This record gives sequence, C-alpha cells and structure tokens, in this order.
Amino acid sequence: MIGGGCVRVASSGAGLLESVLSGYQNWTGVVAGTNVTLSTVMANTRNGWGQQMTIAYTGYIWNRSDVDVTWTFVEDFDDAVRLWIDDELLISNAGWQNATKATVTLSPGPHKFEARFGQGTGGAGPTTGVSPEWTVTSATPIGFAIDFEGRDSFDGTLYTIPVDPGDGSLFTVSAAEPDTALFGQAGVTIASGAALDFVTATAVSLPNLSGAGSVTNATILASFTAGKCLTVANGAVDLSGVTTFAFENAASLPANGAAVVIARADKGFTGAEGLAAATLTGLPPKGSWHLEVRGNSLVLSPVAGTAIIIR
Repeated sequence: MIGGGCVRVASSGAGLLESVLSGYQNWTGVVAGTNVTLSTVMANTRNGWGQQMTIAYTGYIWNRSDVDVTWTFVEDFDDAVRLWIDDELLISNAGWQNATKATVTLSPGPHKFEARFGQGTGGAGPTTGVSPEWTVTSATPIGFAIDFEGRDSFDGTLYTIPVDPGDGSLFTVSAAEPDTALFGQAGVTIASGAALDFVTATAVSLPNLSGAGSVTNATILASFTAGKCLTVANGAVDLSGVTTFAFENAASLPANGAAVVIARADKGFTGAEGLAAATLTGLPPKGSWHLEVRGNSLVLSPVAGTAIIIR
C-alpha cells in the first residue's frame, strides 16, 4: 500500500541508456545518461541533431536462444560511428560517405553493448544512398541496423533497425533480467494523492494494481485489479493480458446505472480487443456490465436491455 507521497523506483529494465556528450568523436567520455530508450533512436533520424556532439547508447544486447547466433551489424551514418560488443571494437568509421559492417557470433545470454554516434558540422543521421555498395534508398533511411541471420552483406533489405519490444528480450540496461514483476503477485494499491514513479520511462509489470493514485513513467504490461479509478500519467496501459477485473467498491456504483470511468491513461489503452471476454468480479448480482475504451478512459458501462412480456 502506497498511502501518500511519491515512491520512486529505479528499474533495471528494458532498453538502453542514452547519453549526450559534448564534442565530435567523443569515444572516451564518461556516459551518465538517465534517459532509457528502446532503440538507438538518434542513429536512425536526421532530426534533433546539433553540432559537435556525440550520443552514446549503453547497456546489454541479448541472444535469447539456446545456441550461438551470428549477427551482422551495419552503419550508414553521418558523421562517425563506433560499436563495441563485450568491449571488442567491431565498427570504427569516420567516413560518412561509406557504410561499414561487422559480423559477430554471440553465445546465449547478455552481451555488453555500446554504440556511439558522432556529429561534427552540417547534416547528421542516416547517409543513405551515398555509399555505392549500400542498397538502401533515401525513402527508407537506415543509420544503424542488424541482420539477425548474419549474412555479412550490404543488401539493405536484409537489415532491421533494432528495437526492443519493451520486455527486455533484445536490450536491457543491465546484465540482469528486467524487473518486470517488482511487486510480485500481491499487487499494489496506490491511495488517492500518492504516486509510484519509475523515474525513467520503462516497461514494467504491475499485476493487481489498484487505487486512485497515479503511476508515472511506466507502461503497464500486465492485468490489474480495477478497484477505483486508476490514473496512469505519462504512460499507456496494455490490456492485452487482462483476464479479470475484480471490483472492490461495487457498492459505490451509481444507482441509476450510469457509466463509470475506472481508469485513465494519458497515452491511451492498447490491446482492448479482448475486453469482451474479461471476467468481471465483485459487481452487483443484478444487471449486466461491460468494459469499453473511450479515448483515454476505460469505462464500465451497464448493458441496456429490453424486457419482452408475452401474455
């Protein structure tokens, strides 16, 4: 029970730490990022770049299979790139006119990952189309990508921009498994006016979450107990895993059968297609109810019916 104030949780979850360093080709500056991203975001965009700067992504990349895998990494970036895996320098290129690649075999488990992208002056981001051997066109810019079949080719169609789906299956900020069930199955109740803050935006599982407080900087990945109106600030709610909604305060439902908002998420709800099959418990025995998403609100509504009397 979080009865008041704000509880901040530093999660070693999915994604990479992003650090912004001063200077072009800053390969040795200490990384001290607090922003967590699910991909090497700035490597694959031409927007948001300044001058004389380096952006570093650090963490761990995972081979989630039970056998060794061989992957090919490629960069086509303006201006300079270095990539290390397990402290081995695989890519080092300061020639923006040419794409470079490296193929490596990874054993099962986590591997230390660091990629730095340096910008001097002028344009920045995916070069696209300048390197004669690189087949990617300007319509599909790629600055950094992986061929998960390790074909050691400059055929751009073989590559995928690496993005962790939010569960730590590809990238994590530490070598440990991501904290996806910090509070176990016992659940968490957040009182009105209290808050649970995960500090850096991350994906986290909060089973049996209830209360009228707020959750910030988290994407809820598991079902929760909807006892009161829950507010999710600066986050989204994924309802795809929800199978049961247990109501603790059914007696407070409007006597006139009006709809009730039981949760709000300022970044919306996803995976709501299975709501119709969810089990609702704790509701009054009389009447029927259903759940629906209306914009950024999850609503419990009475099911209107028509009585037909045959004489």
